[in-house]
Amino acid sequence: MESQAYIDAEIVDLDWILTPITRKKIKDGDYWVDAKISKNSKGDVQVMVLAWNKKEKNKTQLFLATKHERLGFDRSNNHPSEVFTKVNAVFKNSKSSIH
Repeated sequence: MESQAYIDAEIVDLDWILTPITRKKIKDGDYWVDAKISKNSKGDVQVMVLAWNKKEKNKTQLFLATKHERLGFDRSNNHPSEVFTKVNAVFKNSKSSIH
């Protein structure tokens, strides 16, 4: 029923689930979150989450590399533990957490 919304979307394969490359932004009074599925410069699928605490000016950016099953973050921003209580990434063959 929603096929027209994705007619021009590029599709990526996430564990045999065909997923359109997409972006979602969520805002409230205290927090702002921007999440997107995209491809990196090498053409590998990645998930990027940018989260910002507006009151404390803490900002973190997480990257999930699906091909290499790796959870990382941008070290030029705050450590993810300053914005999130806990971050869990569950991949096909492994898990990764930041507390």
